Amino acid sequence: MDPHTYNRLDGWGGRVDEVNTCTAWKELHNIASEEGLVAIRHHSSMELKEVWQTVKLILFNAVSGMVSCPLAMTDGAATTLTKILQKHQNCGNDGCSICSKEWKNVISTAISNLTSEEPDRFWTSGQWMTERAGGSDVTASTETTAIRGEDGVIRLFGNKFYTSAIDCDVSLALARYEGQLALFLVHLPKEYDGTVQVERLKDKLGTRQLPTAELTLNGLPGILLAEKGIANIIPMLQVTRLYNAISATSYVRHVSYLAQNFAKNRSAFGAPLNQLPLHKVSLAKLETAYRA
Repeated sequence: MDPHTYNRLDGWGGRVDEVNTCTAWKELHNIASEEGLVAIRHHSSMELKEVWQTVKLILFNAVSGMVSCPLAMTDGAATTLTKILQKHQNCGNDGCSICSKEWKNVISTAISNLTSEEPDRFWTSGQWMTERAGGSDVTASTETTAIRGEDGVIRLFGNKFYTSAIDCDVSLALARYEGQLALFLVHLPKEYDGTVQVERLKDKLGTRQLPTAELTLNGLPGILLAEKGIANIIPMLQVTRLYNAISATSYVRHVSYLAQNFAKNRSAFGAPLNQLPLHKVSLAKLETAYRA
């Protein structure tokens, strides 16, 4: 997979903040959508649909060039938005400071696109929590603020230090709003408008196929999802942790397959490696770890 590139300026010196990903990265997104890797759990009526989703992810993740990362955040975002929408499903406009008919339509549209099996409609999501201070105490370290303007639009200002899959369509983001750490849904602009600035792409030791950036938010419009941000983003964290476990299993399976195939075709001391007692023990340990 070709590495992604970043162009801060165009040929005339104007800022564009273009993050370019290769054709293979885009095609893997399309395959994930068509295979319903996210949609299965949300739309399928089959029994044990979570098991079927897990099996497909195990087969896909190790050879996906880290597309499994945006898939994890996308599934997590769809799960989080669904739970939030369910809380407000029977909520009238009166007495609720968050939801409205328009708000429900926006959230429903986002869920539909995040779980779509049509590549042209399929959205991916980010997860914007980490800021420069870092650490597990997100409540204390978050400095991004959200301000409601005279036009009624809430806009986010601040720095998000580590944002993976920066080519996503939407993201869940935490920001301080009216004294609380709130949760927002943000749509990334299709063209540079100054509301999101890419400070740099991360030069990482691993997961280099995955475009990860440090961002400055300068008035990015956000849709308020919940005033208690940490409590309501937990479903996303749960789903992404599950994907991490599935990905680990996928990589162990793939490595075991490669090792067994190599041992079958490589000979030493007059016999294939998979017939040598010591090597058979090593292969058995690897396969046992995968099956466990």
